[in-house]
Amino acid sequence: MTSARLSRSVTRLMCSLLCLLTVPAWAQRDSVNLKEFVYTGTLKELRKDDFAIPVEIYPQSYFLKSNVTNLSQAMTMISGIQANLDGSIDGASDIEINGQEGIYTLITIDGLPISGGNNNVYGLEGISMAIIDRIEVIKGPASTVYGSDAVAGVVNVITKSSERTPKFFGNVRYSTYNELNAEVGFNIKAQKANGIITANLYQMGTHWDKDHDGYTDIPLTTRGSLFTKWTFRNKYKKLSSIYGRYIYEDRMGGQLDYSRRWFGSDSVYGERIRTDRFEVYGNFLLPVKKENVSLQVSYTDHAQNAWYGYNPFNNHERNGRLQLLYDNKIGGISEMMVGAMYKLYWYKDNISDVDSATGATHALINHFAAVFIQDMIHLNPQNEILAGIRYEYNSLYKGNAICPRFDYKWSSLKKMDFVRFGLGSGFRTPNVFSDDRYAFTNNKKIIISGDIKTELSYGAHLSYERKIDARGNFNIEANGFFNTIINKIEVDIHSRPDAVIYSNDGSLNISTGVNVNVDMNFRIPLSAHIGMTGMLNRDLSQDGSGHYVYSNVINAPAYTANYVITYAFKKPGLSIDWTGLINSPMYLNTVYGDDRPQRSPWYCLMNLQLTKTFKFGLDIYAGGSNLLNFRPQNLILRGNDPFNKYVTDLDNNPHNYRFDASYIYAPNQGAKGYVGLRWHIE
Repeated sequence: MTSARLSRSVTRLMCSLLCLLTVPAWAQRDSVNLKEFVYTGTLKELRKDDFAIPVEIYPQSYFLKSNVTNLSQAMTMISGIQANLDGSIDGASDIEINGQEGIYTLITIDGLPISGGNNNVYGLEGISMAIIDRIEVIKGPASTVYGSDAVAGVVNVITKSSERTPKFFGNVRYSTYNELNAEVGFNIKAQKANGIITANLYQMGTHWDKDHDGYTDIPLTTRGSLFTKWTFRNKYKKLSSIYGRYIYEDRMGGQLDYSRRWFGSDSVYGERIRTDRFEVYGNFLLPVKKENVSLQVSYTDHAQNAWYGYNPFNNHERNGRLQLLYDNKIGGISEMMVGAMYKLYWYKDNISDVDSATGATHALINHFAAVFIQDMIHLNPQNEILAGIRYEYNSLYKGNAICPRFDYKWSSLKKMDFVRFGLGSGFRTPNVFSDDRYAFTNNKKIIISGDIKTELSYGAHLSYERKIDARGNFNIEANGFFNTIINKIEVDIHSRPDAVIYSNDGSLNISTGVNVNVDMNFRIPLSAHIGMTGMLNRDLSQDGSGHYVYSNVINAPAYTANYVITYAFKKPGLSIDWTGLINSPMYLNTVYGDDRPQRSPWYCLMNLQLTKTFKFGLDIYAGGSNLLNFRPQNLILRGNDPFNKYVTDLDNNPHNYRFDASYIYAPNQGAKGYVGLRWHIE
């Protein structure tokens, strides 16, 4: 299908979806939308309607409508979020909000940060859907409560609770790409504590090369994870929780002959990454009778053993974090939260900070300390203000970050109309691995130009939400946003073909646009969710004369849309789910003189799933992903010379190209089918 034909097809598809808005409101009342609770932004559960910051909520059932097995894949079903692939060989991915790079998105589990460094790139696929109760999203800077990395927004994974989880649950699926994904979980109730235990296994061991470029389309992967969460109450009936998670992953991609025997050689190119990650988190409500005081504790240990071509890259990352919170109502109208945080970051690899005399590498250690306050003031039943400020210091970059926040919410008396306006701020401290990964995966030197500063962000949003309850239930929410990043780390891949140059002196990023989400539940068993985003995203940097010049942001489409349409046949227990993602053209990672297109084409990833539900807790489902069989093209540059041995051979390489595998804009899998079953025992 040509780009023009696909564009016309996408236009017709969007028109058809939007026409659903004119269907008569046959819907029956959906009380779930009226009783949503959010945790993100306050570190406690509140009704969404009572919160000044716009938060998007997606339950696990939303993601079961498509072939989604982990957090990274789930993000493709949320408008304004791009599950961006960073490399066409190792399959690494990150999560981008409103076109801003994945390093600026904070990932949390039950409000406790887990992202940064290695986990931003290789840890997100290890968060299995088996542990997820719902996903909450804040778009825009949110560092007042969360600290570093909450620059573009926050994705908060709320894990399953033993109080709402079946005694047993399992899910197994198999795809025509020979992918096996299996999940199993148990709910354990004891006298003083309740817990859940889940396990997940994913395996794909076939060398697929459907584009015939001599390289694997997707990496060979074996991944296993274990998760357990326990909750208990103290003598004042206050609930505390503790959980642990372990992930093992071994992924390998490259030329079709690549195997363990070629690790470290310059004969057959490949990338192999083995990951061991352990996490333990605790949220303890202290036994104080009349006050709400909690202690949050977390520790993560991420070890990676990797080969990028003939370059070994072994690194070890540890994070320890303590946070003390005081949260209480004051005077009947104020809900104040005060917190203090300390974090220790430890990182060591085999190439950074090498002692020239001994050849030994030194660990990078960074201490973080922060205090913050946030107050939610209910002026009256219709008006609410949320204000806060955070001060954080890190020892390594001598960074002092001050992050204020102000939000205002108005609601109608019947809670059917909401207007929210907010100003927020965020910051991010540089990270060795996530900032330098492009160089590791493309056999290039790393050059850091000058001192790297703490990145700062400021944002504003204005949103309107309307609930329509006229013989049905509809929810429409539109959010306009403007975000800017100051001291943005700039990656220069053009000045020197053999190197990547990093700097952030005087560089900016601007992202502005509109998100629209529409939810519809009809009286007939038809429901639909449509999300659309239009945005402008630009980097600005100073030229030699001090003037600002703009450049296009890579992998940031101007228009995206997501849709989920479900029709249920109640008597036979069947449901049909039609889901999809539509992306407009976006700028790609090209090199000087590159003859490949600078922008991707319009494309649509369309999926269809049929589910049969039985009365004894069993679901059998089958479906197809990427039914239009869209595949990205020309992913590898100079794939015949991955070690750059013949770069200077002008007869065969007149443009002096070097090997590059970063030109990717969509999953490198064509149409595929899958079948699976889910089973639970209450």
